[in-house]
Amino acid sequence: MEKAESAEEFNRHIVDCLSDPYRCQLFVEILRGTCSKASELHSRCPNIPRATMYRQLKRLTDDGLIEIVDEVKKRGTVERTYAPVKRVFEDMESVLRSNPSEMYFSMFMQYVLSFVQQFREFCDDSDANLTHDAGFSMSPVLATNEEINGAMREIADIIGRLRENEPADGRRFHTIGLILSPPHS
Repeated sequence: MEKAESAEEFNRHIVDCLSDPYRCQLFVEILRGTCSKASELHSRCPNIPRATMYRQLKRLTDDGLIEIVDEVKKRGTVERTYAPVKRVFEDMESVLRSNPSEMYFSMFMQYVLSFVQQFREFCDDSDANLTHDAGFSMSPVLATNEEINGAMREIADIIGRLRENEPADGRRFHTIGLILSPPHS
């Protein structure tokens, strides 16, 4: 990415990234720091075909959202290590200020669509155990902002502990999602 790129252009790259399911998934994994090499990304995102993953990593690099921080020759290929560019963290507040509604809605749609894709694949699997392997529910509650924030912190703590689990017999990857709807009467 050239230094002369405007904040508006950079913001567009971020919004475009968030609206593409594969690119967004890879970008989030790199931002989280859970993995940074293509092989690690592929194991964390097995739903993304390998060729698509490499195309999306190139696009993220070309758009200036991630950068290659290391390259190692490995069995006739080059394994790259990726990291978010510093500007992503510096300009995120600018992105939110410049188009908060569009970006927030894009992020929400990406979130929902990623679950739709996972449930579609799950329901298409003839061996899926529909009563034990997945679920969803809604529960309207009356609560103050403080009560909601406290509940969200507790849930985040529980999920944080689960994310620290190491691979073991019987453990499989699941995605836990939580949507807090806007308040309504």
